[in-house]
Amino acid sequence: MTRMSGLMPSARIASALKKIEAQHGIAILYACESGSRGWGFASQDSDYDVRFIYQNPRNWYLSIDEKRDVIELPINDELDINGWDLRKALRLLRKSNPALFEWLSSPIVYRQDEEFVSGFLLCLIRCNGKSPTNGRWRCRHWPTLRPAPKRPRRTWKR
Repeated sequence: MTRMSGLMPSARIASALKKIEAQHGIAILYACESGSRGWGFASQDSDYDVRFIYQNPRNWYLSIDEKRDVIELPINDELDINGWDLRKALRLLRKSNPALFEWLSSPIVYRQDEEFVSGFLLCLIRCNGKSPTNGRWRCRHWPTLRPAPKRPRRTWKR
């Protein structure tokens, strides 16, 4: 694997994310490191595993046709960059997807929209009925959030 030339890795990643936004007409809401570099056990040959959540333009969501909801780029010069559309991320959140929890727990964040992160974590609590610190993972964002308002528990007839 060749070393990244010219720019520092963080600048190269920021540049790649801007290019993705321009090419696909999206807004990246959150981007982080999800591989070995993020967890402190990278080797000299480790690539940068950049993962992101993005928002499409409003008309994309209003279409009756299903559209591709992931952006996957080929591995290029140590960069492995992939992202999920916001709707896909919300669906996976509802299913307690571990990869999504890993992204939110990553100690290396390349970009984040604070309002998105706060709202997304509140959705996580409402979908799962507990704080992320009570489960198997610890989210680095959790201390900055206010608790979700208490709501009466609903019972459904079967």
